[in-house]
Parts: sequence; structure tokens; C-alpha cells
Amino acid sequence: MAKRFFSMFWGREDVYAKRGKNGGYFPQCANRWNDHLCPKQQNQKIFCDECINKKWTRLDVKKIINHLFSYMHK
Repeated sequence: MAKRFFSMFWGREDVYAKRGKNGGYFPQCANRWNDHLCPKQQNQKIFCDECINKKWTRLDVKKIINHLFSYMHK
């Protein structure tokens, strides 16, 4: 079921976005919560796209399964 759901969407697979608490969507970076690599953890104002340490999180079937499973159990 997840693979079929995944096949309905077209676009990038090298990164995916999550919705922020105030709306808007933000790309997911594997280094976002790393105190040593993420400038935002050091209270610096920077766009993620401009960060030298950005490491986009890939979209895969496992993430879609987790997403669907979380909505089924709400």
C-alpha cells in the first residue's frame, strides 16, 4: 500500500519537507539537531539551503509507512 501511495507523487526524492507549527513547510536536514553542525542550534540566522553542513533527509517508503501509520492511530 505504501509503495502505491508513494507512486502517486512526483517530485524530489532527495529531500522532503514537514509542516511547521505556524504553517509553511521546511526541508528536513539530518544535521538540524546537531549542536556542532547546525548554525540554528547556535542561534544563527541562516537559510538551510545556504548552510555548508546541510544533509537533506531522503524521502523513502519507510518514511511514508511511518506517516500513514501515525495517521491511522490518531
